[in-house]
Amino acid sequence: MNRLKKLGWNTFIIGLGSMGSKFMIFLLVPFYTFYLSPAEYGKADILMMTISILLPIVTLSIADGVFRYTMDKVSPKQVFSTGCAILILMTAILILLAPILLQIPMLQNYYLLCSAILLVQAWNALFQQQARANGKLILYSVSGLLMAVVLFIANLIFLKYGNMGIEGFLYANLVAFSCQAIVLFFGSKLYRLFSFREMNKALLKKMLLYSLPLIPNAILWWVMQVSDRYILTLFLGVAANGLYTVAAKIPSLLSMINTIFFQAWSISAIGDGIKKNDTFFAQVFSIFSCLFFIVTEAILLIVQPLAETLFSAAYQGVWQYVPFLLIAVILSSFSSFLEVSYMAEKKNKATRHNHIKRWRCEYRFIIPAYSVHRYYWSVHRNAYRILNHLVTPHEANKIFPSDASQNALLV
Repeated sequence: MNRLKKLGWNTFIIGLGSMGSKFMIFLLVPFYTFYLSPAEYGKADILMMTISILLPIVTLSIADGVFRYTMDKVSPKQVFSTGCAILILMTAILILLAPILLQIPMLQNYYLLCSAILLVQAWNALFQQQARANGKLILYSVSGLLMAVVLFIANLIFLKYGNMGIEGFLYANLVAFSCQAIVLFFGSKLYRLFSFREMNKALLKKMLLYSLPLIPNAILWWVMQVSDRYILTLFLGVAANGLYTVAAKIPSLLSMINTIFFQAWSISAIGDGIKKNDTFFAQVFSIFSCLFFIVTEAILLIVQPLAETLFSAAYQGVWQYVPFLLIAVILSSFSSFLEVSYMAEKKNKATRHNHIKRWRCEYRFIIPAYSVHRYYWSVHRNAYRILNHLVTPHEANKIFPSDASQNALLV
């Protein structure tokens, strides 16, 4: 199987599960808008985003190290067992930090739930990366679809029938992620890979050298992708963040395609040792960028009637913010495509430098805004400036030797 066919097959398998699960999660948005007020939805979203930023910090991004070193054909038992050691330590530390974390106002009423979700997501991420590295892509996809089905049923129980509000939202996520983790653990037979005897200090050092630089990368990603929600909450209130969250769900269809492709592309790039100056790199980017532009045009055509059909009256106007968010998704997707080559070469510091460039540019316009609409207009106005920071002309010449490939990037 040649490289392009292999990439296409991996994308197809991952996409089967991911598209089904993401689409089902997308269908939950009108459900949330019906049973949660904008303020409640905004607060629930902030809690989940807080868990997302804590995840790479408390786990030391060890799941990424497990994936990378398993792909290097290192003993799966040693890699998985060593990764588990970090998560066991994390669990103990989280218990010790409980008195401190309880002082965070937003977490006080939801500490136990948020801590449980954090722990489950940490183990789930480890199981996902190990299954993906082991080539269990069908199970990987099916588990994601199962998670979405359970999430839908759990939300139905806790929000519609239980009328539990934010707590119901959190309980539904806890149950869904727990089910996915259990399926991955037993479906991939990961229990056969764990052994205290296989924990290796030398391997742990190598894995940490790879994964630790990913922590600031994850934080910078969060700063660029998520902190705007905190800013909107600070200056405009949780209701404005609730509107923002709903508006972001439509561009998430484009993000879904990027996530699917990124997972398949990282397997091909790392497994085959693809580098930036490889002609295959430019060929894949041309296909990738064309697909993104086509999907973006399709979303723009249906965004208004889709929003008016799916969302309740309180959220009807969010469709007008979607075009600006689509620009941000496209830029982020192009950046993640380019950064896979750094992952393949274990040059995570270079990835961090790119994130810093993007952060400097993005925060020129993430300032106190007088309205949600003004904030989105700022994103549109500065889009070209961000793209210019992502890839310099010198780097573009190295990555894309043909004029056609460079034109695809600049469009």
